[in-house]
Amino acid sequence: IVDGISGVSSISYHVRQNLTVWADSLGDKIMSLKTDDTGASVTREIVGHGIESLSSVEVDYVTDKVYWLDTGTHSIGVVDLTGTYPALLPLHNISNPSAMVLFVRERLLFFADSSLQTIFRAGMDGSIQEAIITSTDDLPLGNVLAMTIDQQKNMLYWADTNGNYVASANTDGSNVVKLAGLVTNYAVSMAVFENQLYLSERLYDGMVYRFDLETEQTIEWEREEDIPDLKVKHITLQPSATSPCSGSLKNGGCQHLCLLSTAPEGFSCACANGLVLGLGGKMCVEPELSLIVAGRSKILKVSLDSLPTTASVLPYSALIPLL
Repeated sequence: IVDGISGVSSISYHVRQNLTVWADSLGDKIMSLKTDDTGASVTREIVGHGIESLSSVEVDYVTDKVYWLDTGTHSIGVVDLTGTYPALLPLHNISNPSAMVLFVRERLLFFADSSLQTIFRAGMDGSIQEAIITSTDDLPLGNVLAMTIDQQKNMLYWADTNGNYVASANTDGSNVVKLAGLVTNYAVSMAVFENQLYLSERLYDGMVYRFDLETEQTIEWEREEDIPDLKVKHITLQPSATSPCSGSLKNGGCQHLCLLSTAPEGFSCACANGLVLGLGGKMCVEPELSLIVAGRSKILKVSLDSLPTTASVLPYSALIPLL
């Protein structure tokens, strides 16, 4: 699909747009490659600044968004596929996120936090965050780097590198089961499709396994130098759906981002970093109260109008030199 690149830490795709998205961990950029019917392709940068340590990316194929996990700023962000209006999700309980996955059909976001030793579930707009799985002696959640969703069975799978195990649960956190037939050594990515679980490890020259969830047989599938991520690509994994943001009001009436939500209307509006929603919850305005923070490599503006606070990097054009 793409050749001659380096630093890829995560991949995703938008099947109906013939779009491949990847995380460039060396440049901390989100990149995409779009291929048309003739085979011609165009590479473009979606996000090129404001990320400190890019870990993973996930595509929302219904509203055409990209979500990312930044382990440097301990945050999860979202941006339009065009690269406009990057924003951080208003997650209220997040310390050291290590993995995330979207369940777009149900408008849900899952992420693991290695410091809190918990797996959380929230709406894709960051709302209604709840802890659904916590660490136990039998199943410690010390360092979850790989997560995936079985859309056919509504199940969540994850792998923990401290406990070297793979487990599953219903997407509400119930019925937690450890897969006794599968032992891992440093699983960094996983995918599932039609009772087959695919898993890659960063140890032992990048092993890739295929685990049959019915027979519990494990097959060494391939060996490469390093495989930081893998995804199963199939059109049934991105079923056609009508976006709640594409009704009579364009973009749901939102000035910036229209995000999928578990709210009854199916979406909520969000603003680019540094701005907040005004009255009515549609338009974006400057916060009345903000904090300007000087760092060694950047200057941040933090909105204090809403909690949790989110920080944005001020563009150079916004800086006024003192005379």
